[in-house]
Amino acid sequence: MPETKGHNEVLTRTFKKNDESYDLLVSEPQQADSGEFWTKVTLERDSDIVWSHQIAGIDGVQSTLLALGLARKLLESDGGFTFLDDADLMLPDF
Repeated sequence: MPETKGHNEVLTRTFKKNDESYDLLVSEPQQADSGEFWTKVTLERDSDIVWSHQIAGIDGVQSTLLALGLARKLLESDGGFTFLDDADLMLPDF
């Protein structure tokens, strides 16, 4: 990823899997010197990083939506995650 000013988490959602909590952290989109925007999405369990990805977009809205869509795909591919005791993770599906 190109240099950006930093990543501050602005969105957090907690999922459950096998009665354990996992936190999804989404950063504030940051504009790179080259113009695109980057959003970091991270899944943590007990403050340990399970996975983390940085997603680019033409603006902050696109990079955030793409990051949330990727998170949904990764959580669904792993299987067993729930949100509010439901299998619908209530994340965008792209």
